[in-house]
Amino acid sequence: MVLTTSSLFGQNCLIQFNYSTHLKMGYNYFQINLEESMHDSILVTTDNGTIERIGNDYRIVTKKPGYTNISVYDISRNDTVLIESKRCFVKRFGDFTRARICGKDSGLISKSFLRACSCIVAHVENLNTSATLQVVSFKLIVLRNDSLVFTVDQSTGKGWFSDELRKNLEQLQSGDDLYFINIIAKDTDAKEVTLNNIILKIE
Repeated sequence: MVLTTSSLFGQNCLIQFNYSTHLKMGYNYFQINLEESMHDSILVTTDNGTIERIGNDYRIVTKKPGYTNISVYDISRNDTVLIESKRCFVKRFGDFTRARICGKDSGLISKSFLRACSCIVAHVENLNTSATLQVVSFKLIVLRNDSLVFTVDQSTGKGWFSDELRKNLEQLQSGDDLYFINIIAKDTDAKEVTLNNIILKIE
């Protein structure tokens, strides 16, 4: 899951994000930095995720998409005093993912190039990461002069074209229209997300 925000300073407290984006992949997280003298008098709360103390810092990893509230309190006195708080919105990786074949999601493609690629790749874009999601199913519809040539439903292979699909590709002719639809991928939390259609035409 993904969340973009900027750092925010409070009284002796900084709530920030590692690499400016919050990704649920184990290497990116909320981080709370405090003055060293405050560590034993601080309470950190969140309504979405787990809190862990790492050395002199606190780390929060979110569990689900939606609004996330984080608050830091000073409990050194009789009263609980709010030092800083942040409210942000967490999105799934799927919201930033685009399905492509041979780097294309539309336009012209040669029959030989399509056969050589033989895979749908779901790449997470615009987040300064090389992450991809696993494609679990899709459907291909091929039309020639608006008439159906063949259809293939695939639910195995992690995006790679099945033997059945590759065999059907032999029927392709110049001008054929290919519609890859119902492309489903698994997000990092195992939830299924529907990606964009891919529309190609054989050169």
